[in-house]
Amino acid sequence: MNEARRAEAGANTADVSVGERPISRTRPIPVAYEGIQVNFCKTPGCQNLCVEPRFGRILTGRSGIADGYRVGGPRADSSLRCNYCGTESRIKSNRAIHEEYRRQAAYLFAPSPLVCPTPDCASDPSQPTRAFQRFGQSAAGALRFRCRTCRATFSIPGPTSRQRRTRVNTTIFRHLVNKSPLNRIVELCGVSFPTLYDKIAPDYAPSSAIAVSTSACKSTI
Repeated sequence: MNEARRAEAGANTADVSVGERPISRTRPIPVAYEGIQVNFCKTPGCQNLCVEPRFGRILTGRSGIADGYRVGGPRADSSLRCNYCGTESRIKSNRAIHEEYRRQAAYLFAPSPLVCPTPDCASDPSQPTRAFQRFGQSAAGALRFRCRTCRATFSIPGPTSRQRRTRVNTTIFRHLVNKSPLNRIVELCGVSFPTLYDKIAPDYAPSSAIAVSTSACKSTI
């Protein structure tokens, strides 16, 4: 008799589809990661606004709704429902959101390109506004800076410092964002393929995009 029950229980377990909530007594709510927690009610004026749900095992009875949230759906696609306003949102990974934030904001955390060329200088590159000051431009048009500690001057080459025909940069980038073929861009702008590839390099493209967006905003005013 016991063997028959075990076989029946195994068959019922095999019928459970992939992604269905398994038998568990723990709420599938991820803890905060690097200070980021996005799993809470976001309805303005709700009693649970920005209140984190309770972690740990699932409580039964009246204590099961003590925090004002209810978890539903399969574990692979769980949702969090607020018992006060009825808003339901999918449970997200705090770690994945943190990694995507770091990826998109990588340019904000990049080290400063301003470093004093004088060996053993006491200037702090991590605070460029305090360590250096702008000191005009070089003959090639690059920004020049002066160290506040040793008074040495140096220049930082821009993304177009090695380009000769910079007047066609904005036109090339306009064609790129409008999905024009490269062969057509070379024909319209009168440039060679090596010149085109040099102008769409990663070091130049962001600055050109800013120039295009700025001119577009001016044209709409």
